[in-house]
Order: sequence, then C-alpha cells, then structure tokens
Amino acid sequence: MHRLPAWSKVALLFAWGLATIVFNDPVTAGGLCGAALLLLLSVLPYPRPTFKALGLMAIVAVLAGAYQVYRGFIDLGIDVAADLFGLFAVSLAVTT
Repeated sequence: MHRLPAWSKVALLFAWGLATIVFNDPVTAGGLCGAALLLLLSVLPYPRPTFKALGLMAIVAVLAGAYQVYRGFIDLGIDVAADLFGLFAVSLAVTT
C-alpha cells in the first residue's frame, strides 16, 4: 500500500467513509470494522503507537455509541462505534 500514489489513498478513505454511511446496520459495520483491523494488521505498523492511538479512539467510539444507546437506539450505537473505530483503523493503515 505504501507504493500507491496519494490520490488512490484518499480515494480509498473516501470510499470507506461512503460505505460506512450507506450501510448503516450493526452487522455490516462490524464486518467493515473487522476488515479495517485486518487491513491495519497487514501493513505491520509499530505496535506501541498503534495500540495507543487505537485505545484512545476506542474510548471516543465507546462514548459515542453509549450516547446513542442512552437515547434508546441500540443498533445505531453499535453502528456508530464500529464505524468510527473502523474508519480510524483504515486511516492508520493508510498513513502507516
């Protein structure tokens, strides 16, 4: 992935973000999040800064999902948390 031109990496991020907007159910969001984590794992990032960044983003994603669950939208809460975490994992994979 590191040999790709910058425009293709931006296009990948745009397409991933668009997919998370179009498909708004928890099962698809979980699948996209899992695929994002596998993509991140495939680029072999440095473990310490990656886990630190993912940990901080996990806190934000859980808080955003918990707010939606508090409002009574359990499916939306799972979807929002998985989408945020997955999009962040893809952005880490692109920038690594």
